[in-house]
Formats: sequence, structure tokens, C-alpha cells
Amino acid sequence: MFDNIKKNFATFVQGIMFGFGFCIAAWVLYFAFQAKTQESPQYRGDTATAMSAPAPGSHFGFRDVEEIKRNGRSYFIGSVRNNGSTPARSVSVEINLFLKNKFVDQYSSYVTGNIGPGEERFFKISCGCKDEPPAEHDSYKIGVVGGY
Repeated sequence: MFDNIKKNFATFVQGIMFGFGFCIAAWVLYFAFQAKTQESPQYRGDTATAMSAPAPGSHFGFRDVEEIKRNGRSYFIGSVRNNGSTPARSVSVEINLFLKNKFVDQYSSYVTGNIGPGEERFFKISCGCKDEPPAEHDSYKIGVVGGY
């Protein structure tokens, strides 16, 4: 009888160790996969201004960016193109407003969906609040500040 209990206990411990080992292996694979998916280029600094195009070799390019003022509201519309070699997800486009080369305000918006390599997506950024227009400005810089 004692041998039977000893055998059952050994089987129980072996099962627990097998489960524990499986959990460790799954944990290592999960974090290895997470690290691999996070290895994307840094997008901060890919900017364009109202007067110039983005620097050559940047991950994103902007086209037809313009400010629309309608019903007391201000919007920036245009398109962003992924010039990189990997798809971009959760891309955040940011507009920095300037008055006489001095920063005065900032607005941003996410581009929905993925932007594949060579693809172009439209965006719209609302500036100001319902009853308050954006700060007075005479120029702006636009850039992609986030994504993975």
C-alpha cells in the first residue's frame, strides 16, 4: 500500500513539473514573439512642414496636407504614405502649430487600420475644442509620432 501511495505521489509531482516546464516554455515564446513584433523603426521625427517635404529616407511621407477652416472649426486633412518595408499599425499623426517660429499648440489623431509598405492612407485632425478655436498660428509641422 505504501508503495502505491509513493508511486501516485511521484506521478503527481511529475505532472506538476511537466506543467511548470510547459508554462516556462510558453512564457519564453510569448516574450520572444513580443520582442520580435516590437522591432519596428522609430517613427518620431518624420516631419513635413507647410513649406517643405519630409527628409529623404524617412519612413513616412505626407501629401496634400492642408488646413480647412469651417464653421469656426479648424481641421488638417491629407494623406500619409508608408515608405518603409514593414506594415505600420496604430500610426499617430501629430500637428505642431507655430506662430513666428514659436510653438503654440499641438493636436494629433490615429490613422485607423494598418498601412502596408508603399500604401497611402487619408487622415483628418481636428484642432481646438467645440467652443474654442486652436491657437493663432502661421505655420505648422506634421509628423508621425507613434506606431508599431
